[in-house]
Amino acid sequence: MKIFSKFTPNLYLSQAFTSFMAHFQSQSQADTNATQAQSKISKRLGVLKSQVTLTYGARAALYAYLSEQKKQHPKKTEVIISAYTCRVLINPILKLGLTPVFIDLDKESLRMSVEQINSKISAKTLAIIIQHTFGAMEDIQTLKKIHKNIPLIADNAHFLPNHEEIKQQASFFNAAIFSFGTNKILSASNLGALVVYKSKNKLKYISLLQDLPKKVIHKQLFKNWWFTICMKFYSFLSCGKALMFIVAKYKFVEPVVSTAEKKLDSSNVNYYKAPSHLAITLLHALKFYQKQITHRVLIKSIYQANLKSGLQFDKYFFKAQIFFPIKVKKPKKISKFLESKSYQINLDWTSDILVPYSKSIPSNFEIKDFPNAAKVAKHLVLLPLNKTISPAQAVELCDLINQHES
Repeated sequence: MKIFSKFTPNLYLSQAFTSFMAHFQSQSQADTNATQAQSKISKRLGVLKSQVTLTYGARAALYAYLSEQKKQHPKKTEVIISAYTCRVLINPILKLGLTPVFIDLDKESLRMSVEQINSKISAKTLAIIIQHTFGAMEDIQTLKKIHKNIPLIADNAHFLPNHEEIKQQASFFNAAIFSFGTNKILSASNLGALVVYKSKNKLKYISLLQDLPKKVIHKQLFKNWWFTICMKFYSFLSCGKALMFIVAKYKFVEPVVSTAEKKLDSSNVNYYKAPSHLAITLLHALKFYQKQITHRVLIKSIYQANLKSGLQFDKYFFKAQIFFPIKVKKPKKISKFLESKSYQINLDWTSDILVPYSKSIPSNFEIKDFPNAAKVAKHLVLLPLNKTISPAQAVELCDLINQHES
């Protein structure tokens, strides 16, 4: 395998080394790194340091924000959310005793249906989560059609906004959640962030989260450097692939989504602060930010120029997105074909609209109610934009896909 879309595709060897050394850092060093990380991510996003709360994953950021909203509005019990989403965003809603209200996508689009959002708003609506799926840009002018006076939360897990995009969000949204997981643009040991545009008191959000167990901290650091090394030997006698399988099977690394989260067993899901011992991974990831963005924009432009138009969604995406989504006839078939050519594409969001797949679904969720999302999931594959693919390889990948889908 030469092109990856999973594991730790955004990590450089120097980041792997930093993660290894982080096992041995002192508490004072970790605290200093945490303070610096808070300042630098705030500067990168173009917001005040007081507006940012670092968390362990975007899911913890959402939990903290909704917890505070629930305290302020105890009679409001519903949260509007996309029907095409990750289960980790549903669990915070359920854990707080709230009800998720699901919204279909627009037809032939990755955007949430504003018409449906307005139809589902009621006196019980506590908040609306606007998911920028795979970095698809929700049109601000269209969003202005949403009834006002309800907090809007921007789910930025699938892209990383620049200063101008943040300014646009800040003028309209109340808050935003960010993910810095191992597969994200800023790959930082599954950290995340809550940015509250309409408030500057972060202490109340931190107090709602628990301390992450030390065992989990070391598992995250281990995953960073171990998977990065294994990727280098992935195809050599299948050594890297086998070693990845072994460490995952015997739980030497933390799963991206826990069993409880998959099953929507929210009572057994906890939410954590960002541990200071992981802050160094965010600091190091920020060093490669501009390099990552420049590369992603280039690869995206190659896909847009070379893939047949019928395979592409509309071109209204934020500048730096996590994957490049396309529509194909049979996702699993083309995935096997491309893997034979050493290209690993992502099928994590294929087939099912609540991902990852589980038989457990919310009581108020019927897939027949979301035909547009189901249609997208049936034909979707995600192409890599990360550093493992070069411009020449992106062109080759386009040619292979075009030929296969002709």
